[in-house]
Amino acid sequence: MKNKKLKAFTKDFKTLSFMLWFCVFGFSFLIYFVSTACLAVTSEVTRHSTSADLLKGRTENVVVDSRGNLQLGRSAETLVESFDDVWSINSIVVSAGAVFVGTSPNGGIYKYSLGKLTKIYPPEVESQNTKEANSGPSDTNAPADANTVKADKYLANEHIFAMATDVAGRLLAAVSGEKCLLMRLEADRIKEPEIIFEPNDAKYIFAIAVDNGGDIYLGTGPEGKLYKLDSFGKEAQVIYDSTDKNILSLAIGADGFVYAGSDTRGLVYRIDPRTKTATVLYDSEQPEITALLFAEEDRRIVRSLKQAGVPDLYAAATLAEITQPKAEFAPQLPLAGRPETKTESPESPGHNDDSLKLEIANTKESTNGEPAKEQPPPRKLPKPSKASYIYKITKDGYVTSIFSETAVFFCLAQQDNKLLVGTGNSGRTFAVDPASEQQAIIYEHEQASQITAIAVDADDLYLGTANPAKLIKLAKTFAAEGSYSSDLIDAGQPSLWGKLQIEADIPRGSKVMVASRSGNVKDVNDPTFSDWSELADVTEPIQLRCPLGRFCQYKLLLQSTDRKKSPVVREIAVANTVPNLAPTVKSVAVSRVETAGKTGTFKISYKAEDDNNDKLIYKIDFRKIPRTNWIELEDQLQADTFEWNGGTVEDGRYEVRVTTSDERSNTAVTKLTGSRISDPVVVDNTPPVIENYYIEKDGETVTLTLQVADKLSALEKVEYTVDSNAEWRGTLPDDSVFDTTEESFTIMIGDLGPGDHVIAVRVGDNVGNTMYKTFDVSMAGG
Repeated sequence: MKNKKLKAFTKDFKTLSFMLWFCVFGFSFLIYFVSTACLAVTSEVTRHSTSADLLKGRTENVVVDSRGNLQLGRSAETLVESFDDVWSINSIVVSAGAVFVGTSPNGGIYKYSLGKLTKIYPPEVESQNTKEANSGPSDTNAPADANTVKADKYLANEHIFAMATDVAGRLLAAVSGEKCLLMRLEADRIKEPEIIFEPNDAKYIFAIAVDNGGDIYLGTGPEGKLYKLDSFGKEAQVIYDSTDKNILSLAIGADGFVYAGSDTRGLVYRIDPRTKTATVLYDSEQPEITALLFAEEDRRIVRSLKQAGVPDLYAAATLAEITQPKAEFAPQLPLAGRPETKTESPESPGHNDDSLKLEIANTKESTNGEPAKEQPPPRKLPKPSKASYIYKITKDGYVTSIFSETAVFFCLAQQDNKLLVGTGNSGRTFAVDPASEQQAIIYEHEQASQITAIAVDADDLYLGTANPAKLIKLAKTFAAEGSYSSDLIDAGQPSLWGKLQIEADIPRGSKVMVASRSGNVKDVNDPTFSDWSELADVTEPIQLRCPLGRFCQYKLLLQSTDRKKSPVVREIAVANTVPNLAPTVKSVAVSRVETAGKTGTFKISYKAEDDNNDKLIYKIDFRKIPRTNWIELEDQLQADTFEWNGGTVEDGRYEVRVTTSDERSNTAVTKLTGSRISDPVVVDNTPPVIENYYIEKDGETVTLTLQVADKLSALEKVEYTVDSNAEWRGTLPDDSVFDTTEESFTIMIGDLGPGDHVIAVRVGDNVGNTMYKTFDVSMAGG
């Protein structure tokens, strides 16, 4: 018995517990649903995932590639911070462990080795006292060596545009300017340079190339001639005399031909040194071919396959007058997907290592109920005359553009199957992978305007700059640390800033950290902008620690311990919430409806906006001037127009107030309203009246004089007819203008025969109210 009672009690208790649980849970769910439905102050998410987004920010030791990836740049070291009286480094040669630098405007050649910079040309001129102390009395009659450059002959306004090494490893350097010559220097020791060639019809030597047999080729100007010298620097001869002003660049093909790039017409020549004839491979739209380069990878393929022929030739075509625009990768031709290529180290971490992989939650760009904004179409390629191009010319002569940028292209090199392009006028070096069709800015100097020289030495890369001149070394390893500071994110209104998320691969031993700041001025240098928050590791979505503000900026700090692998950030998302803002009624207009059958009806039109994109409803009130209390006309309206029957109120001047509310998108606590009052509107349902009249008869003529008035509206028409004639005739006021609420009229009607007549008068105001009155007239017989 006790067991049965216990079972029944247990069953009843379970039932009661379930009912209580259901009530509590159901009520909680109802509250949650209602409150969630009411909350329209939602987050907006700003995403930075393209190169166009990221290049608006600032980088330091960080690379932005054309796919919108961020990673550490190559380790950069400034070997020479400044040169005396040097504006530009024009050429760099690495030989015997030393770096040789050719400069302008004083034609200096410098040797950098073991951390020491030495000027090797022109040698420093000693004072007379020093000479006498070191050498004793000078023999003024001693003959001069014709092949030795004298110290007292060195002049300013000289340029070393081109350098190379000959087959013996000696340095070849070309002097351009008031004196034009080719000289040879010992690369491993400092001694007087030897002049090996002085062209009589050239002022500039822009390019030097040495073939496998040791023959030396010189591209000159301003006559556009190509010279050939033997390996000893003798037997100089012109192998091609072009009609161009200058030969700016040279490359030696595996087929024994010399390839030359010209100035003025932007031609790429293929010259046979044996027959001294040339053909044009390509006629560029750009006037200058500043660099030519044969792909090393293709050359290895040719050797491995034992094939005869010429590998692909790359040509840098540019226009010196190009002005530098805002940083942005020039769009490439539309492609379906991209080629599959194998990346080489140092690159992003692979998918099989133990790197930290972060992903961004699947949110739309904007979560306020509006559809995600459609990305604008890519801008069109700039006209060829306004951009520089890297062209690939195949051995069959087919030409394609693989890279384009609105910048001046100064130099071209290759490392790890990537083309390296030095540009101006923002001191950028681009890496271009012809196989994967991807580009990246691998280095950007904050001070120098141009990257004017590039030299590759195994894993190292040497850059020469201009304005100011600096010598920089990029190692193959990554920088230990780099930062990216975003462009300002504009919320449009003071906003609460939420979490930052990144999609990234962070290898072991690497970090990504974030700091943020905010303000209400679109200038990060304004003193009212907040300080940077403390750096925090990004291992998950992380709250930004910045005050309420319209503008927000984040800074990512990328670190690598071993410098062999770098974090790769593919996308950044920042969320923000603008607190509920009151909606605003932008306009209220009240106009009389002119449609037939709607006499006295007014159309109330209104426009409202809400910065939170909340759903709005409207309430309309009215009052007669000068009363102070408002009378509710209609509430809970969703449409932005309403028709008001003015016949339901007395005549007078009225104001209409429209109030909008965001209550359907907010709670009772957070809801806000905004209102606007219309201009005064006249409600006039009463027609004019004839206050006085006078009838005068003269023979068969009747003169009717009227005094007509309307309380609110100007008079618009007075018409009359006789004896119910269907044709009404209009008349004007005595002053000939309908412009007031009171007017005088004089109507003369002639040819009225004997007997009784009826004159009907129709009077209307300018809002359509009309009154009729008839006058009986008896005319005597003749």
